[in-house]
Amino acid sequence: MGTEWEDHIIGRTLAIESYGNKVARDLTRISMTAVNRLRRRMERISEKSQFTRGFLHRVIGELSGTIYKLAPKYQKTLEKASLRVLELEYDKFTRVMRKKGGLSIKKANYKVPVEAAKAMLEEPIGGASIKGWAEKHLGRLLIRTKNLLTEVVITGGTMRDGIKILRENIPNMSRKGAQFLARTGVMHASNTARDEVWKEYGDIIEKFRVVSTLDNRTCLACGKIDGKEAKKRENLPKFPLHGNCRCTVIGLTALDLRDEDKLVRPAVIEQTSHTVHHRDGGTSKKFKVIKSKEVSAKKKFKDFFERQPEKWKQEYLGPGRYKLYKENRLDLEDFSSNGNILTLEQLKSQLTIMGTLEKEVVEKEKERKKEVKKIIRKKEAEKKNPK
Repeated sequence: MGTEWEDHIIGRTLAIESYGNKVARDLTRISMTAVNRLRRRMERISEKSQFTRGFLHRVIGELSGTIYKLAPKYQKTLEKASLRVLELEYDKFTRVMRKKGGLSIKKANYKVPVEAAKAMLEEPIGGASIKGWAEKHLGRLLIRTKNLLTEVVITGGTMRDGIKILRENIPNMSRKGAQFLARTGVMHASNTARDEVWKEYGDIIEKFRVVSTLDNRTCLACGKIDGKEAKKRENLPKFPLHGNCRCTVIGLTALDLRDEDKLVRPAVIEQTSHTVHHRDGGTSKKFKVIKSKEVSAKKKFKDFFERQPEKWKQEYLGPGRYKLYKENRLDLEDFSSNGNILTLEQLKSQLTIMGTLEKEVVEKEKERKKEVKKIIRKKEAEKKNPK
């Protein structure tokens, strides 16, 4: 980490996230091409015409065919972006590590291993590969469109009602799915590149550390493992843990550890979000950092959380979890387990079990004290009345 290290770790993470947003816009345009063709077909028919079941079957069939034709282009765009990020990140982090190790930067070969690229495209992220996620998203888009238009048929709606529903619902769904895929895909590529570099320069790395983003968008599961360390990379989780995950792993050299007390990391104290209205009628959220500061590199997300005002904590945890946090004095680590955020029902169930166990412990302690008192009284009685 440190000033130079942060420029490469945190700075690169922000750059990758920004690139992911650009890729998402490209994916949205591809997926909306199919829906817009359907909408134009509907617009050529009189708006007052009844939206019949027969017409629904025909247009959904056409939409399915269009999506099937666009799917390879959609997947190719996502794969191309991921491979580009993989190559750029591998190049940059190789240069950084060679510089840290006192090696020549000019003479190195910065070409990412072909095997790593192939494995990345096939590797599952949350249960599916990049290709699998693309197919799932396009499939959901088709099912969602069919369900919305089926409602128009059931309620006896007109062609105008069908067009309106497409305009108001589909763009947002398409954009959210594209953002999920693009951001997750490029972050996966970035982390894969870093892991490849760690393998090559593992001899100068003393230990590895998980780094999460210090802001209110980091999930409870990622916040829990921020700062976790291990001697070997394989002893830490593989990222991304979930969709839109921004966590990464850094390799710390002896030089980093020697100067660790002087090193800092950025923390976002305040950020705002506003709704962006797009030409296709859809909306999305855009975040802007208002206030940030540098904190010690040793600070973990847990420390960052505890230093925040109560209002910030309540907004971050939500009303239900915040109430449990205050009433039961739960730690941040209690809200997730094995990489999954616990629901309110699960938390309450755990607290009930904990309460029962505590009562049992208290009862056992009372029984133990009674037994001790009996033994003491017996010994005192023996002293007074020796045989």
